[in-house]
Amino acid sequence: MIGWNFLLLMLLLLITEGIVRIFDLAPQLKSKPSIFGGYISDPHLPFKPEPNSVRVEKTDEFEMDVIHNSLGFRDIEHTIEKPDSVYRILGLGDSYTYGVGVQVENTYLYKLEEMLQMKDSSSKEIEIIKAGIARYFPEPERLLLEHYGLQFNPDLVMVGFLPNDIVDTYFGLESVTLSNEGYLLTREGAALGDLGTWLFFNSHFGRIVLSKYVALRIRMKYTVRDKDLFIKDGYHEKDWKKIEEEYSKMRKLTKTIGAKMAVIYIPGKGPYRDHHNYAVKRISDWCEANDALFINTLPAMKQYDGAEKLYFEKDVHYTEVGYELVAETIYNTLIINGFNFK
Repeated sequence: MIGWNFLLLMLLLLITEGIVRIFDLAPQLKSKPSIFGGYISDPHLPFKPEPNSVRVEKTDEFEMDVIHNSLGFRDIEHTIEKPDSVYRILGLGDSYTYGVGVQVENTYLYKLEEMLQMKDSSSKEIEIIKAGIARYFPEPERLLLEHYGLQFNPDLVMVGFLPNDIVDTYFGLESVTLSNEGYLLTREGAALGDLGTWLFFNSHFGRIVLSKYVALRIRMKYTVRDKDLFIKDGYHEKDWKKIEEEYSKMRKLTKTIGAKMAVIYIPGKGPYRDHHNYAVKRISDWCEANDALFINTLPAMKQYDGAEKLYFEKDVHYTEVGYELVAETIYNTLIINGFNFK
């Protein structure tokens, strides 16, 4: 009797799996390996892309080639020693700085590098080290600067800030871990073990059930108060202070090598509502108090009226047009502020 019940259960699961696959009901899973796969551990960082890895990332909205250098950056190789003829910029940030959704030549750091190189033939050669990593936020960005970025002796360190940095800071450095296969998992997802991980990646029905279960576990353990993300002395004030603390550490590190620092406000996916104003002012005030340049891309995003979309609806990362708009805003701000690249 038990055997028949087991067989019936297996049959029902197979039928359910088939229905879920036919009607595409499961949460979207990026092709393997994905931006959430192909990672390794690091003695100083929570994780990083596997060095010298090459792959293609594909979703139903975009396809991009991904090539990492020997440090795991989506970039070419750079010499540690900076030539006298080079003005070097180090770009830190998350998946938007990494450039999810587009080919590397359409990321905002690559576009900015092109714009700056064309600016003035009498200036030094402009070199941007593109060190954005998906799922990073101010604390791991500071660790990357401290343990890897400073060795390149940059003249300018640019850090991309997005509103989701507040939430990521709230969850903390240990909120994301690595599976044995090199995939990024939440703490709660990792607690499901190897079987749970296998089911998530290989069973569409299993992915539905496990996604809801993990989301429930996270909601039970953590309370993100969206309305308090953008008010002074609110529930997430401690997270704002943590971000400012990490930026202050970065500023102290950049001063040790005589480098300048800039923070870029990147609003992410629209629509762009009034809550951004608080975040803009908070970051701007920190920059003013700490001799750092503030670069605000929000006005350009709000004023854009072109026919092409700035971001992907499902994935939420920027399109080529969105990244180029970020690059143009950074370029214009640097030029207006009279940055000397000689």
